[in-house]
Amino acid sequence: MRPDWIHHDLPFYHTVLLDAVLRSRLYDQLRRGCTVGQLVRRGYSRTYLRPVLEALQDGGYVRYDRPYWHWVGQQPTSGCLEGVAQAARWLHLSRTLMPSNEDPGSWEARGEQARLLETGQYLTRWLLKTLPVKADDVWLDVGAGPGQWAREIAPRVHRVVAVDRAQAFQDWPAGTGVILWRGDVLDTLPPGPFTKISLIRFVEVLPRAQLVGLLRRLGSRLADSGELYIVGYFKGSAPLTGLFQLELALKNEGHVYSVPTLKRLARLAGWVPSRFDHDAESGYGVLGFRRLSLPPPQKGGHPAYGPYDNHHPEKIFRTRPVSRQ
Repeated sequence: MRPDWIHHDLPFYHTVLLDAVLRSRLYDQLRRGCTVGQLVRRGYSRTYLRPVLEALQDGGYVRYDRPYWHWVGQQPTSGCLEGVAQAARWLHLSRTLMPSNEDPGSWEARGEQARLLETGQYLTRWLLKTLPVKADDVWLDVGAGPGQWAREIAPRVHRVVAVDRAQAFQDWPAGTGVILWRGDVLDTLPPGPFTKISLIRFVEVLPRAQLVGLLRRLGSRLADSGELYIVGYFKGSAPLTGLFQLELALKNEGHVYSVPTLKRLARLAGWVPSRFDHDAESGYGVLGFRRLSLPPPQKGGHPAYGPYDNHHPEKIFRTRPVSRQ
């Protein structure tokens, strides 16, 4: 089963990678062996450099001998240059055909929602077999997008609340049985309490500071003995995460998190892991958490995890807007 975020055959991605390696002269640097720090000092973008190197590593083109990266694959041919040039000529055909056409960004947003809906069918079936969905659950689905999961569990649980930006709900059908909470999840969340909270294919769009902040706020929405589930394409347990990291970097400066990294960040926000399940066919995993049992606050101050319980104002991170991947 091909990962659901891949829209082209693998040779396409390899062609574009090799084109970038040649045009940027990264190939010449890697033939001699170099570190990331050396490449950054020579003008290469730190944001995109490591994802490119990891994608090349996935393809067998480079080897990492800490701290040096070495080219070990065949020499790229000039054919990849013409291949990418041809793709570029075709890329903007709609604007060439109709110069006054609407901004293609609106079509990209529609296409993204359609992709999430279409590719979510398998993931939803797997989650139904994996997660404990109970009749008395009050469920919060964070970053609900097209709402496949929320709509699927609505008739099976007591209540479902889906939270996302207003435009994510525009194409939802009527009568889903799901309560819609419109707004950026970094700014607004329904009050709760909820017995289950899910973040499905969502954490990849959040940098670490925003993710920790969101997890802290979600902790105040969880009922006693409730559980939170992070569902994603995790580094170390899914294939081609080098390419996925590059896709996210190019798209919205997103991140591919590993399970150990998510556990560490969740611990900072007051959570402890409760389960991990992985689907080898799709590459997706689900990481479950429960609230960390904390000692009562010390007199004259807050506990070590900070003032993020029900009795203190929320701290909101606003470093940049959030969009689903």
